[in-house]
Amino acid sequence: MLDPRRAGLIATAILDEAASAGLLAGAGIDGDTPMADALTALDAHLCDLGETPFRDGLHVFGRAPADATEPVRASAEAERAALAAALDGRFVAPGPAGSPSRGRLDVMPTGRNLTTLDPRALPTRAATMLGAKKRRTRWCAATFRTRASTRPGSSWISGPRRRSARAARTWRMRWP
Repeated sequence: MLDPRRAGLIATAILDEAASAGLLAGAGIDGDTPMADALTALDAHLCDLGETPFRDGLHVFGRAPADATEPVRASAEAERAALAAALDGRFVAPGPAGSPSRGRLDVMPTGRNLTTLDPRALPTRAATMLGAKKRRTRWCAATFRTRASTRPGSSWISGPRRRSARAARTWRMRWP
């Protein structure tokens, strides 16, 4: 189950991002729409957009459309060259994975060895913000504990070491 503190931060971030992309008007969302209804309407709108077919047709390996721009023509040539290099056992330069038709223009020219990250493995902004709060709290507590266990002029390990040596003597063990 999602932490309610994170849920509010994530929902607000989603709506802010949708507003900056100009998607709220298309989804029928205005400033008075409750957050739950706004998220439902935005989800439906994005699903409709996702099911919209491409107007440019399917990709044909190594061949650019007649009216293609220079990056697209360069991609067709790079794809053929990269395939020939891979089949010959030569190096194929790495590059990001994605679809240029979905706004990932940084993948141009295509024809590179795809590298990617699983976005589910990366922490969200909300998790990072909550983690930063906890880290500051834990750091302060750990610093206080470390300073409390040492005396002036001694190292940070001497306090725990003294206690361990005392316990070893109690149990008749040899302490190095």
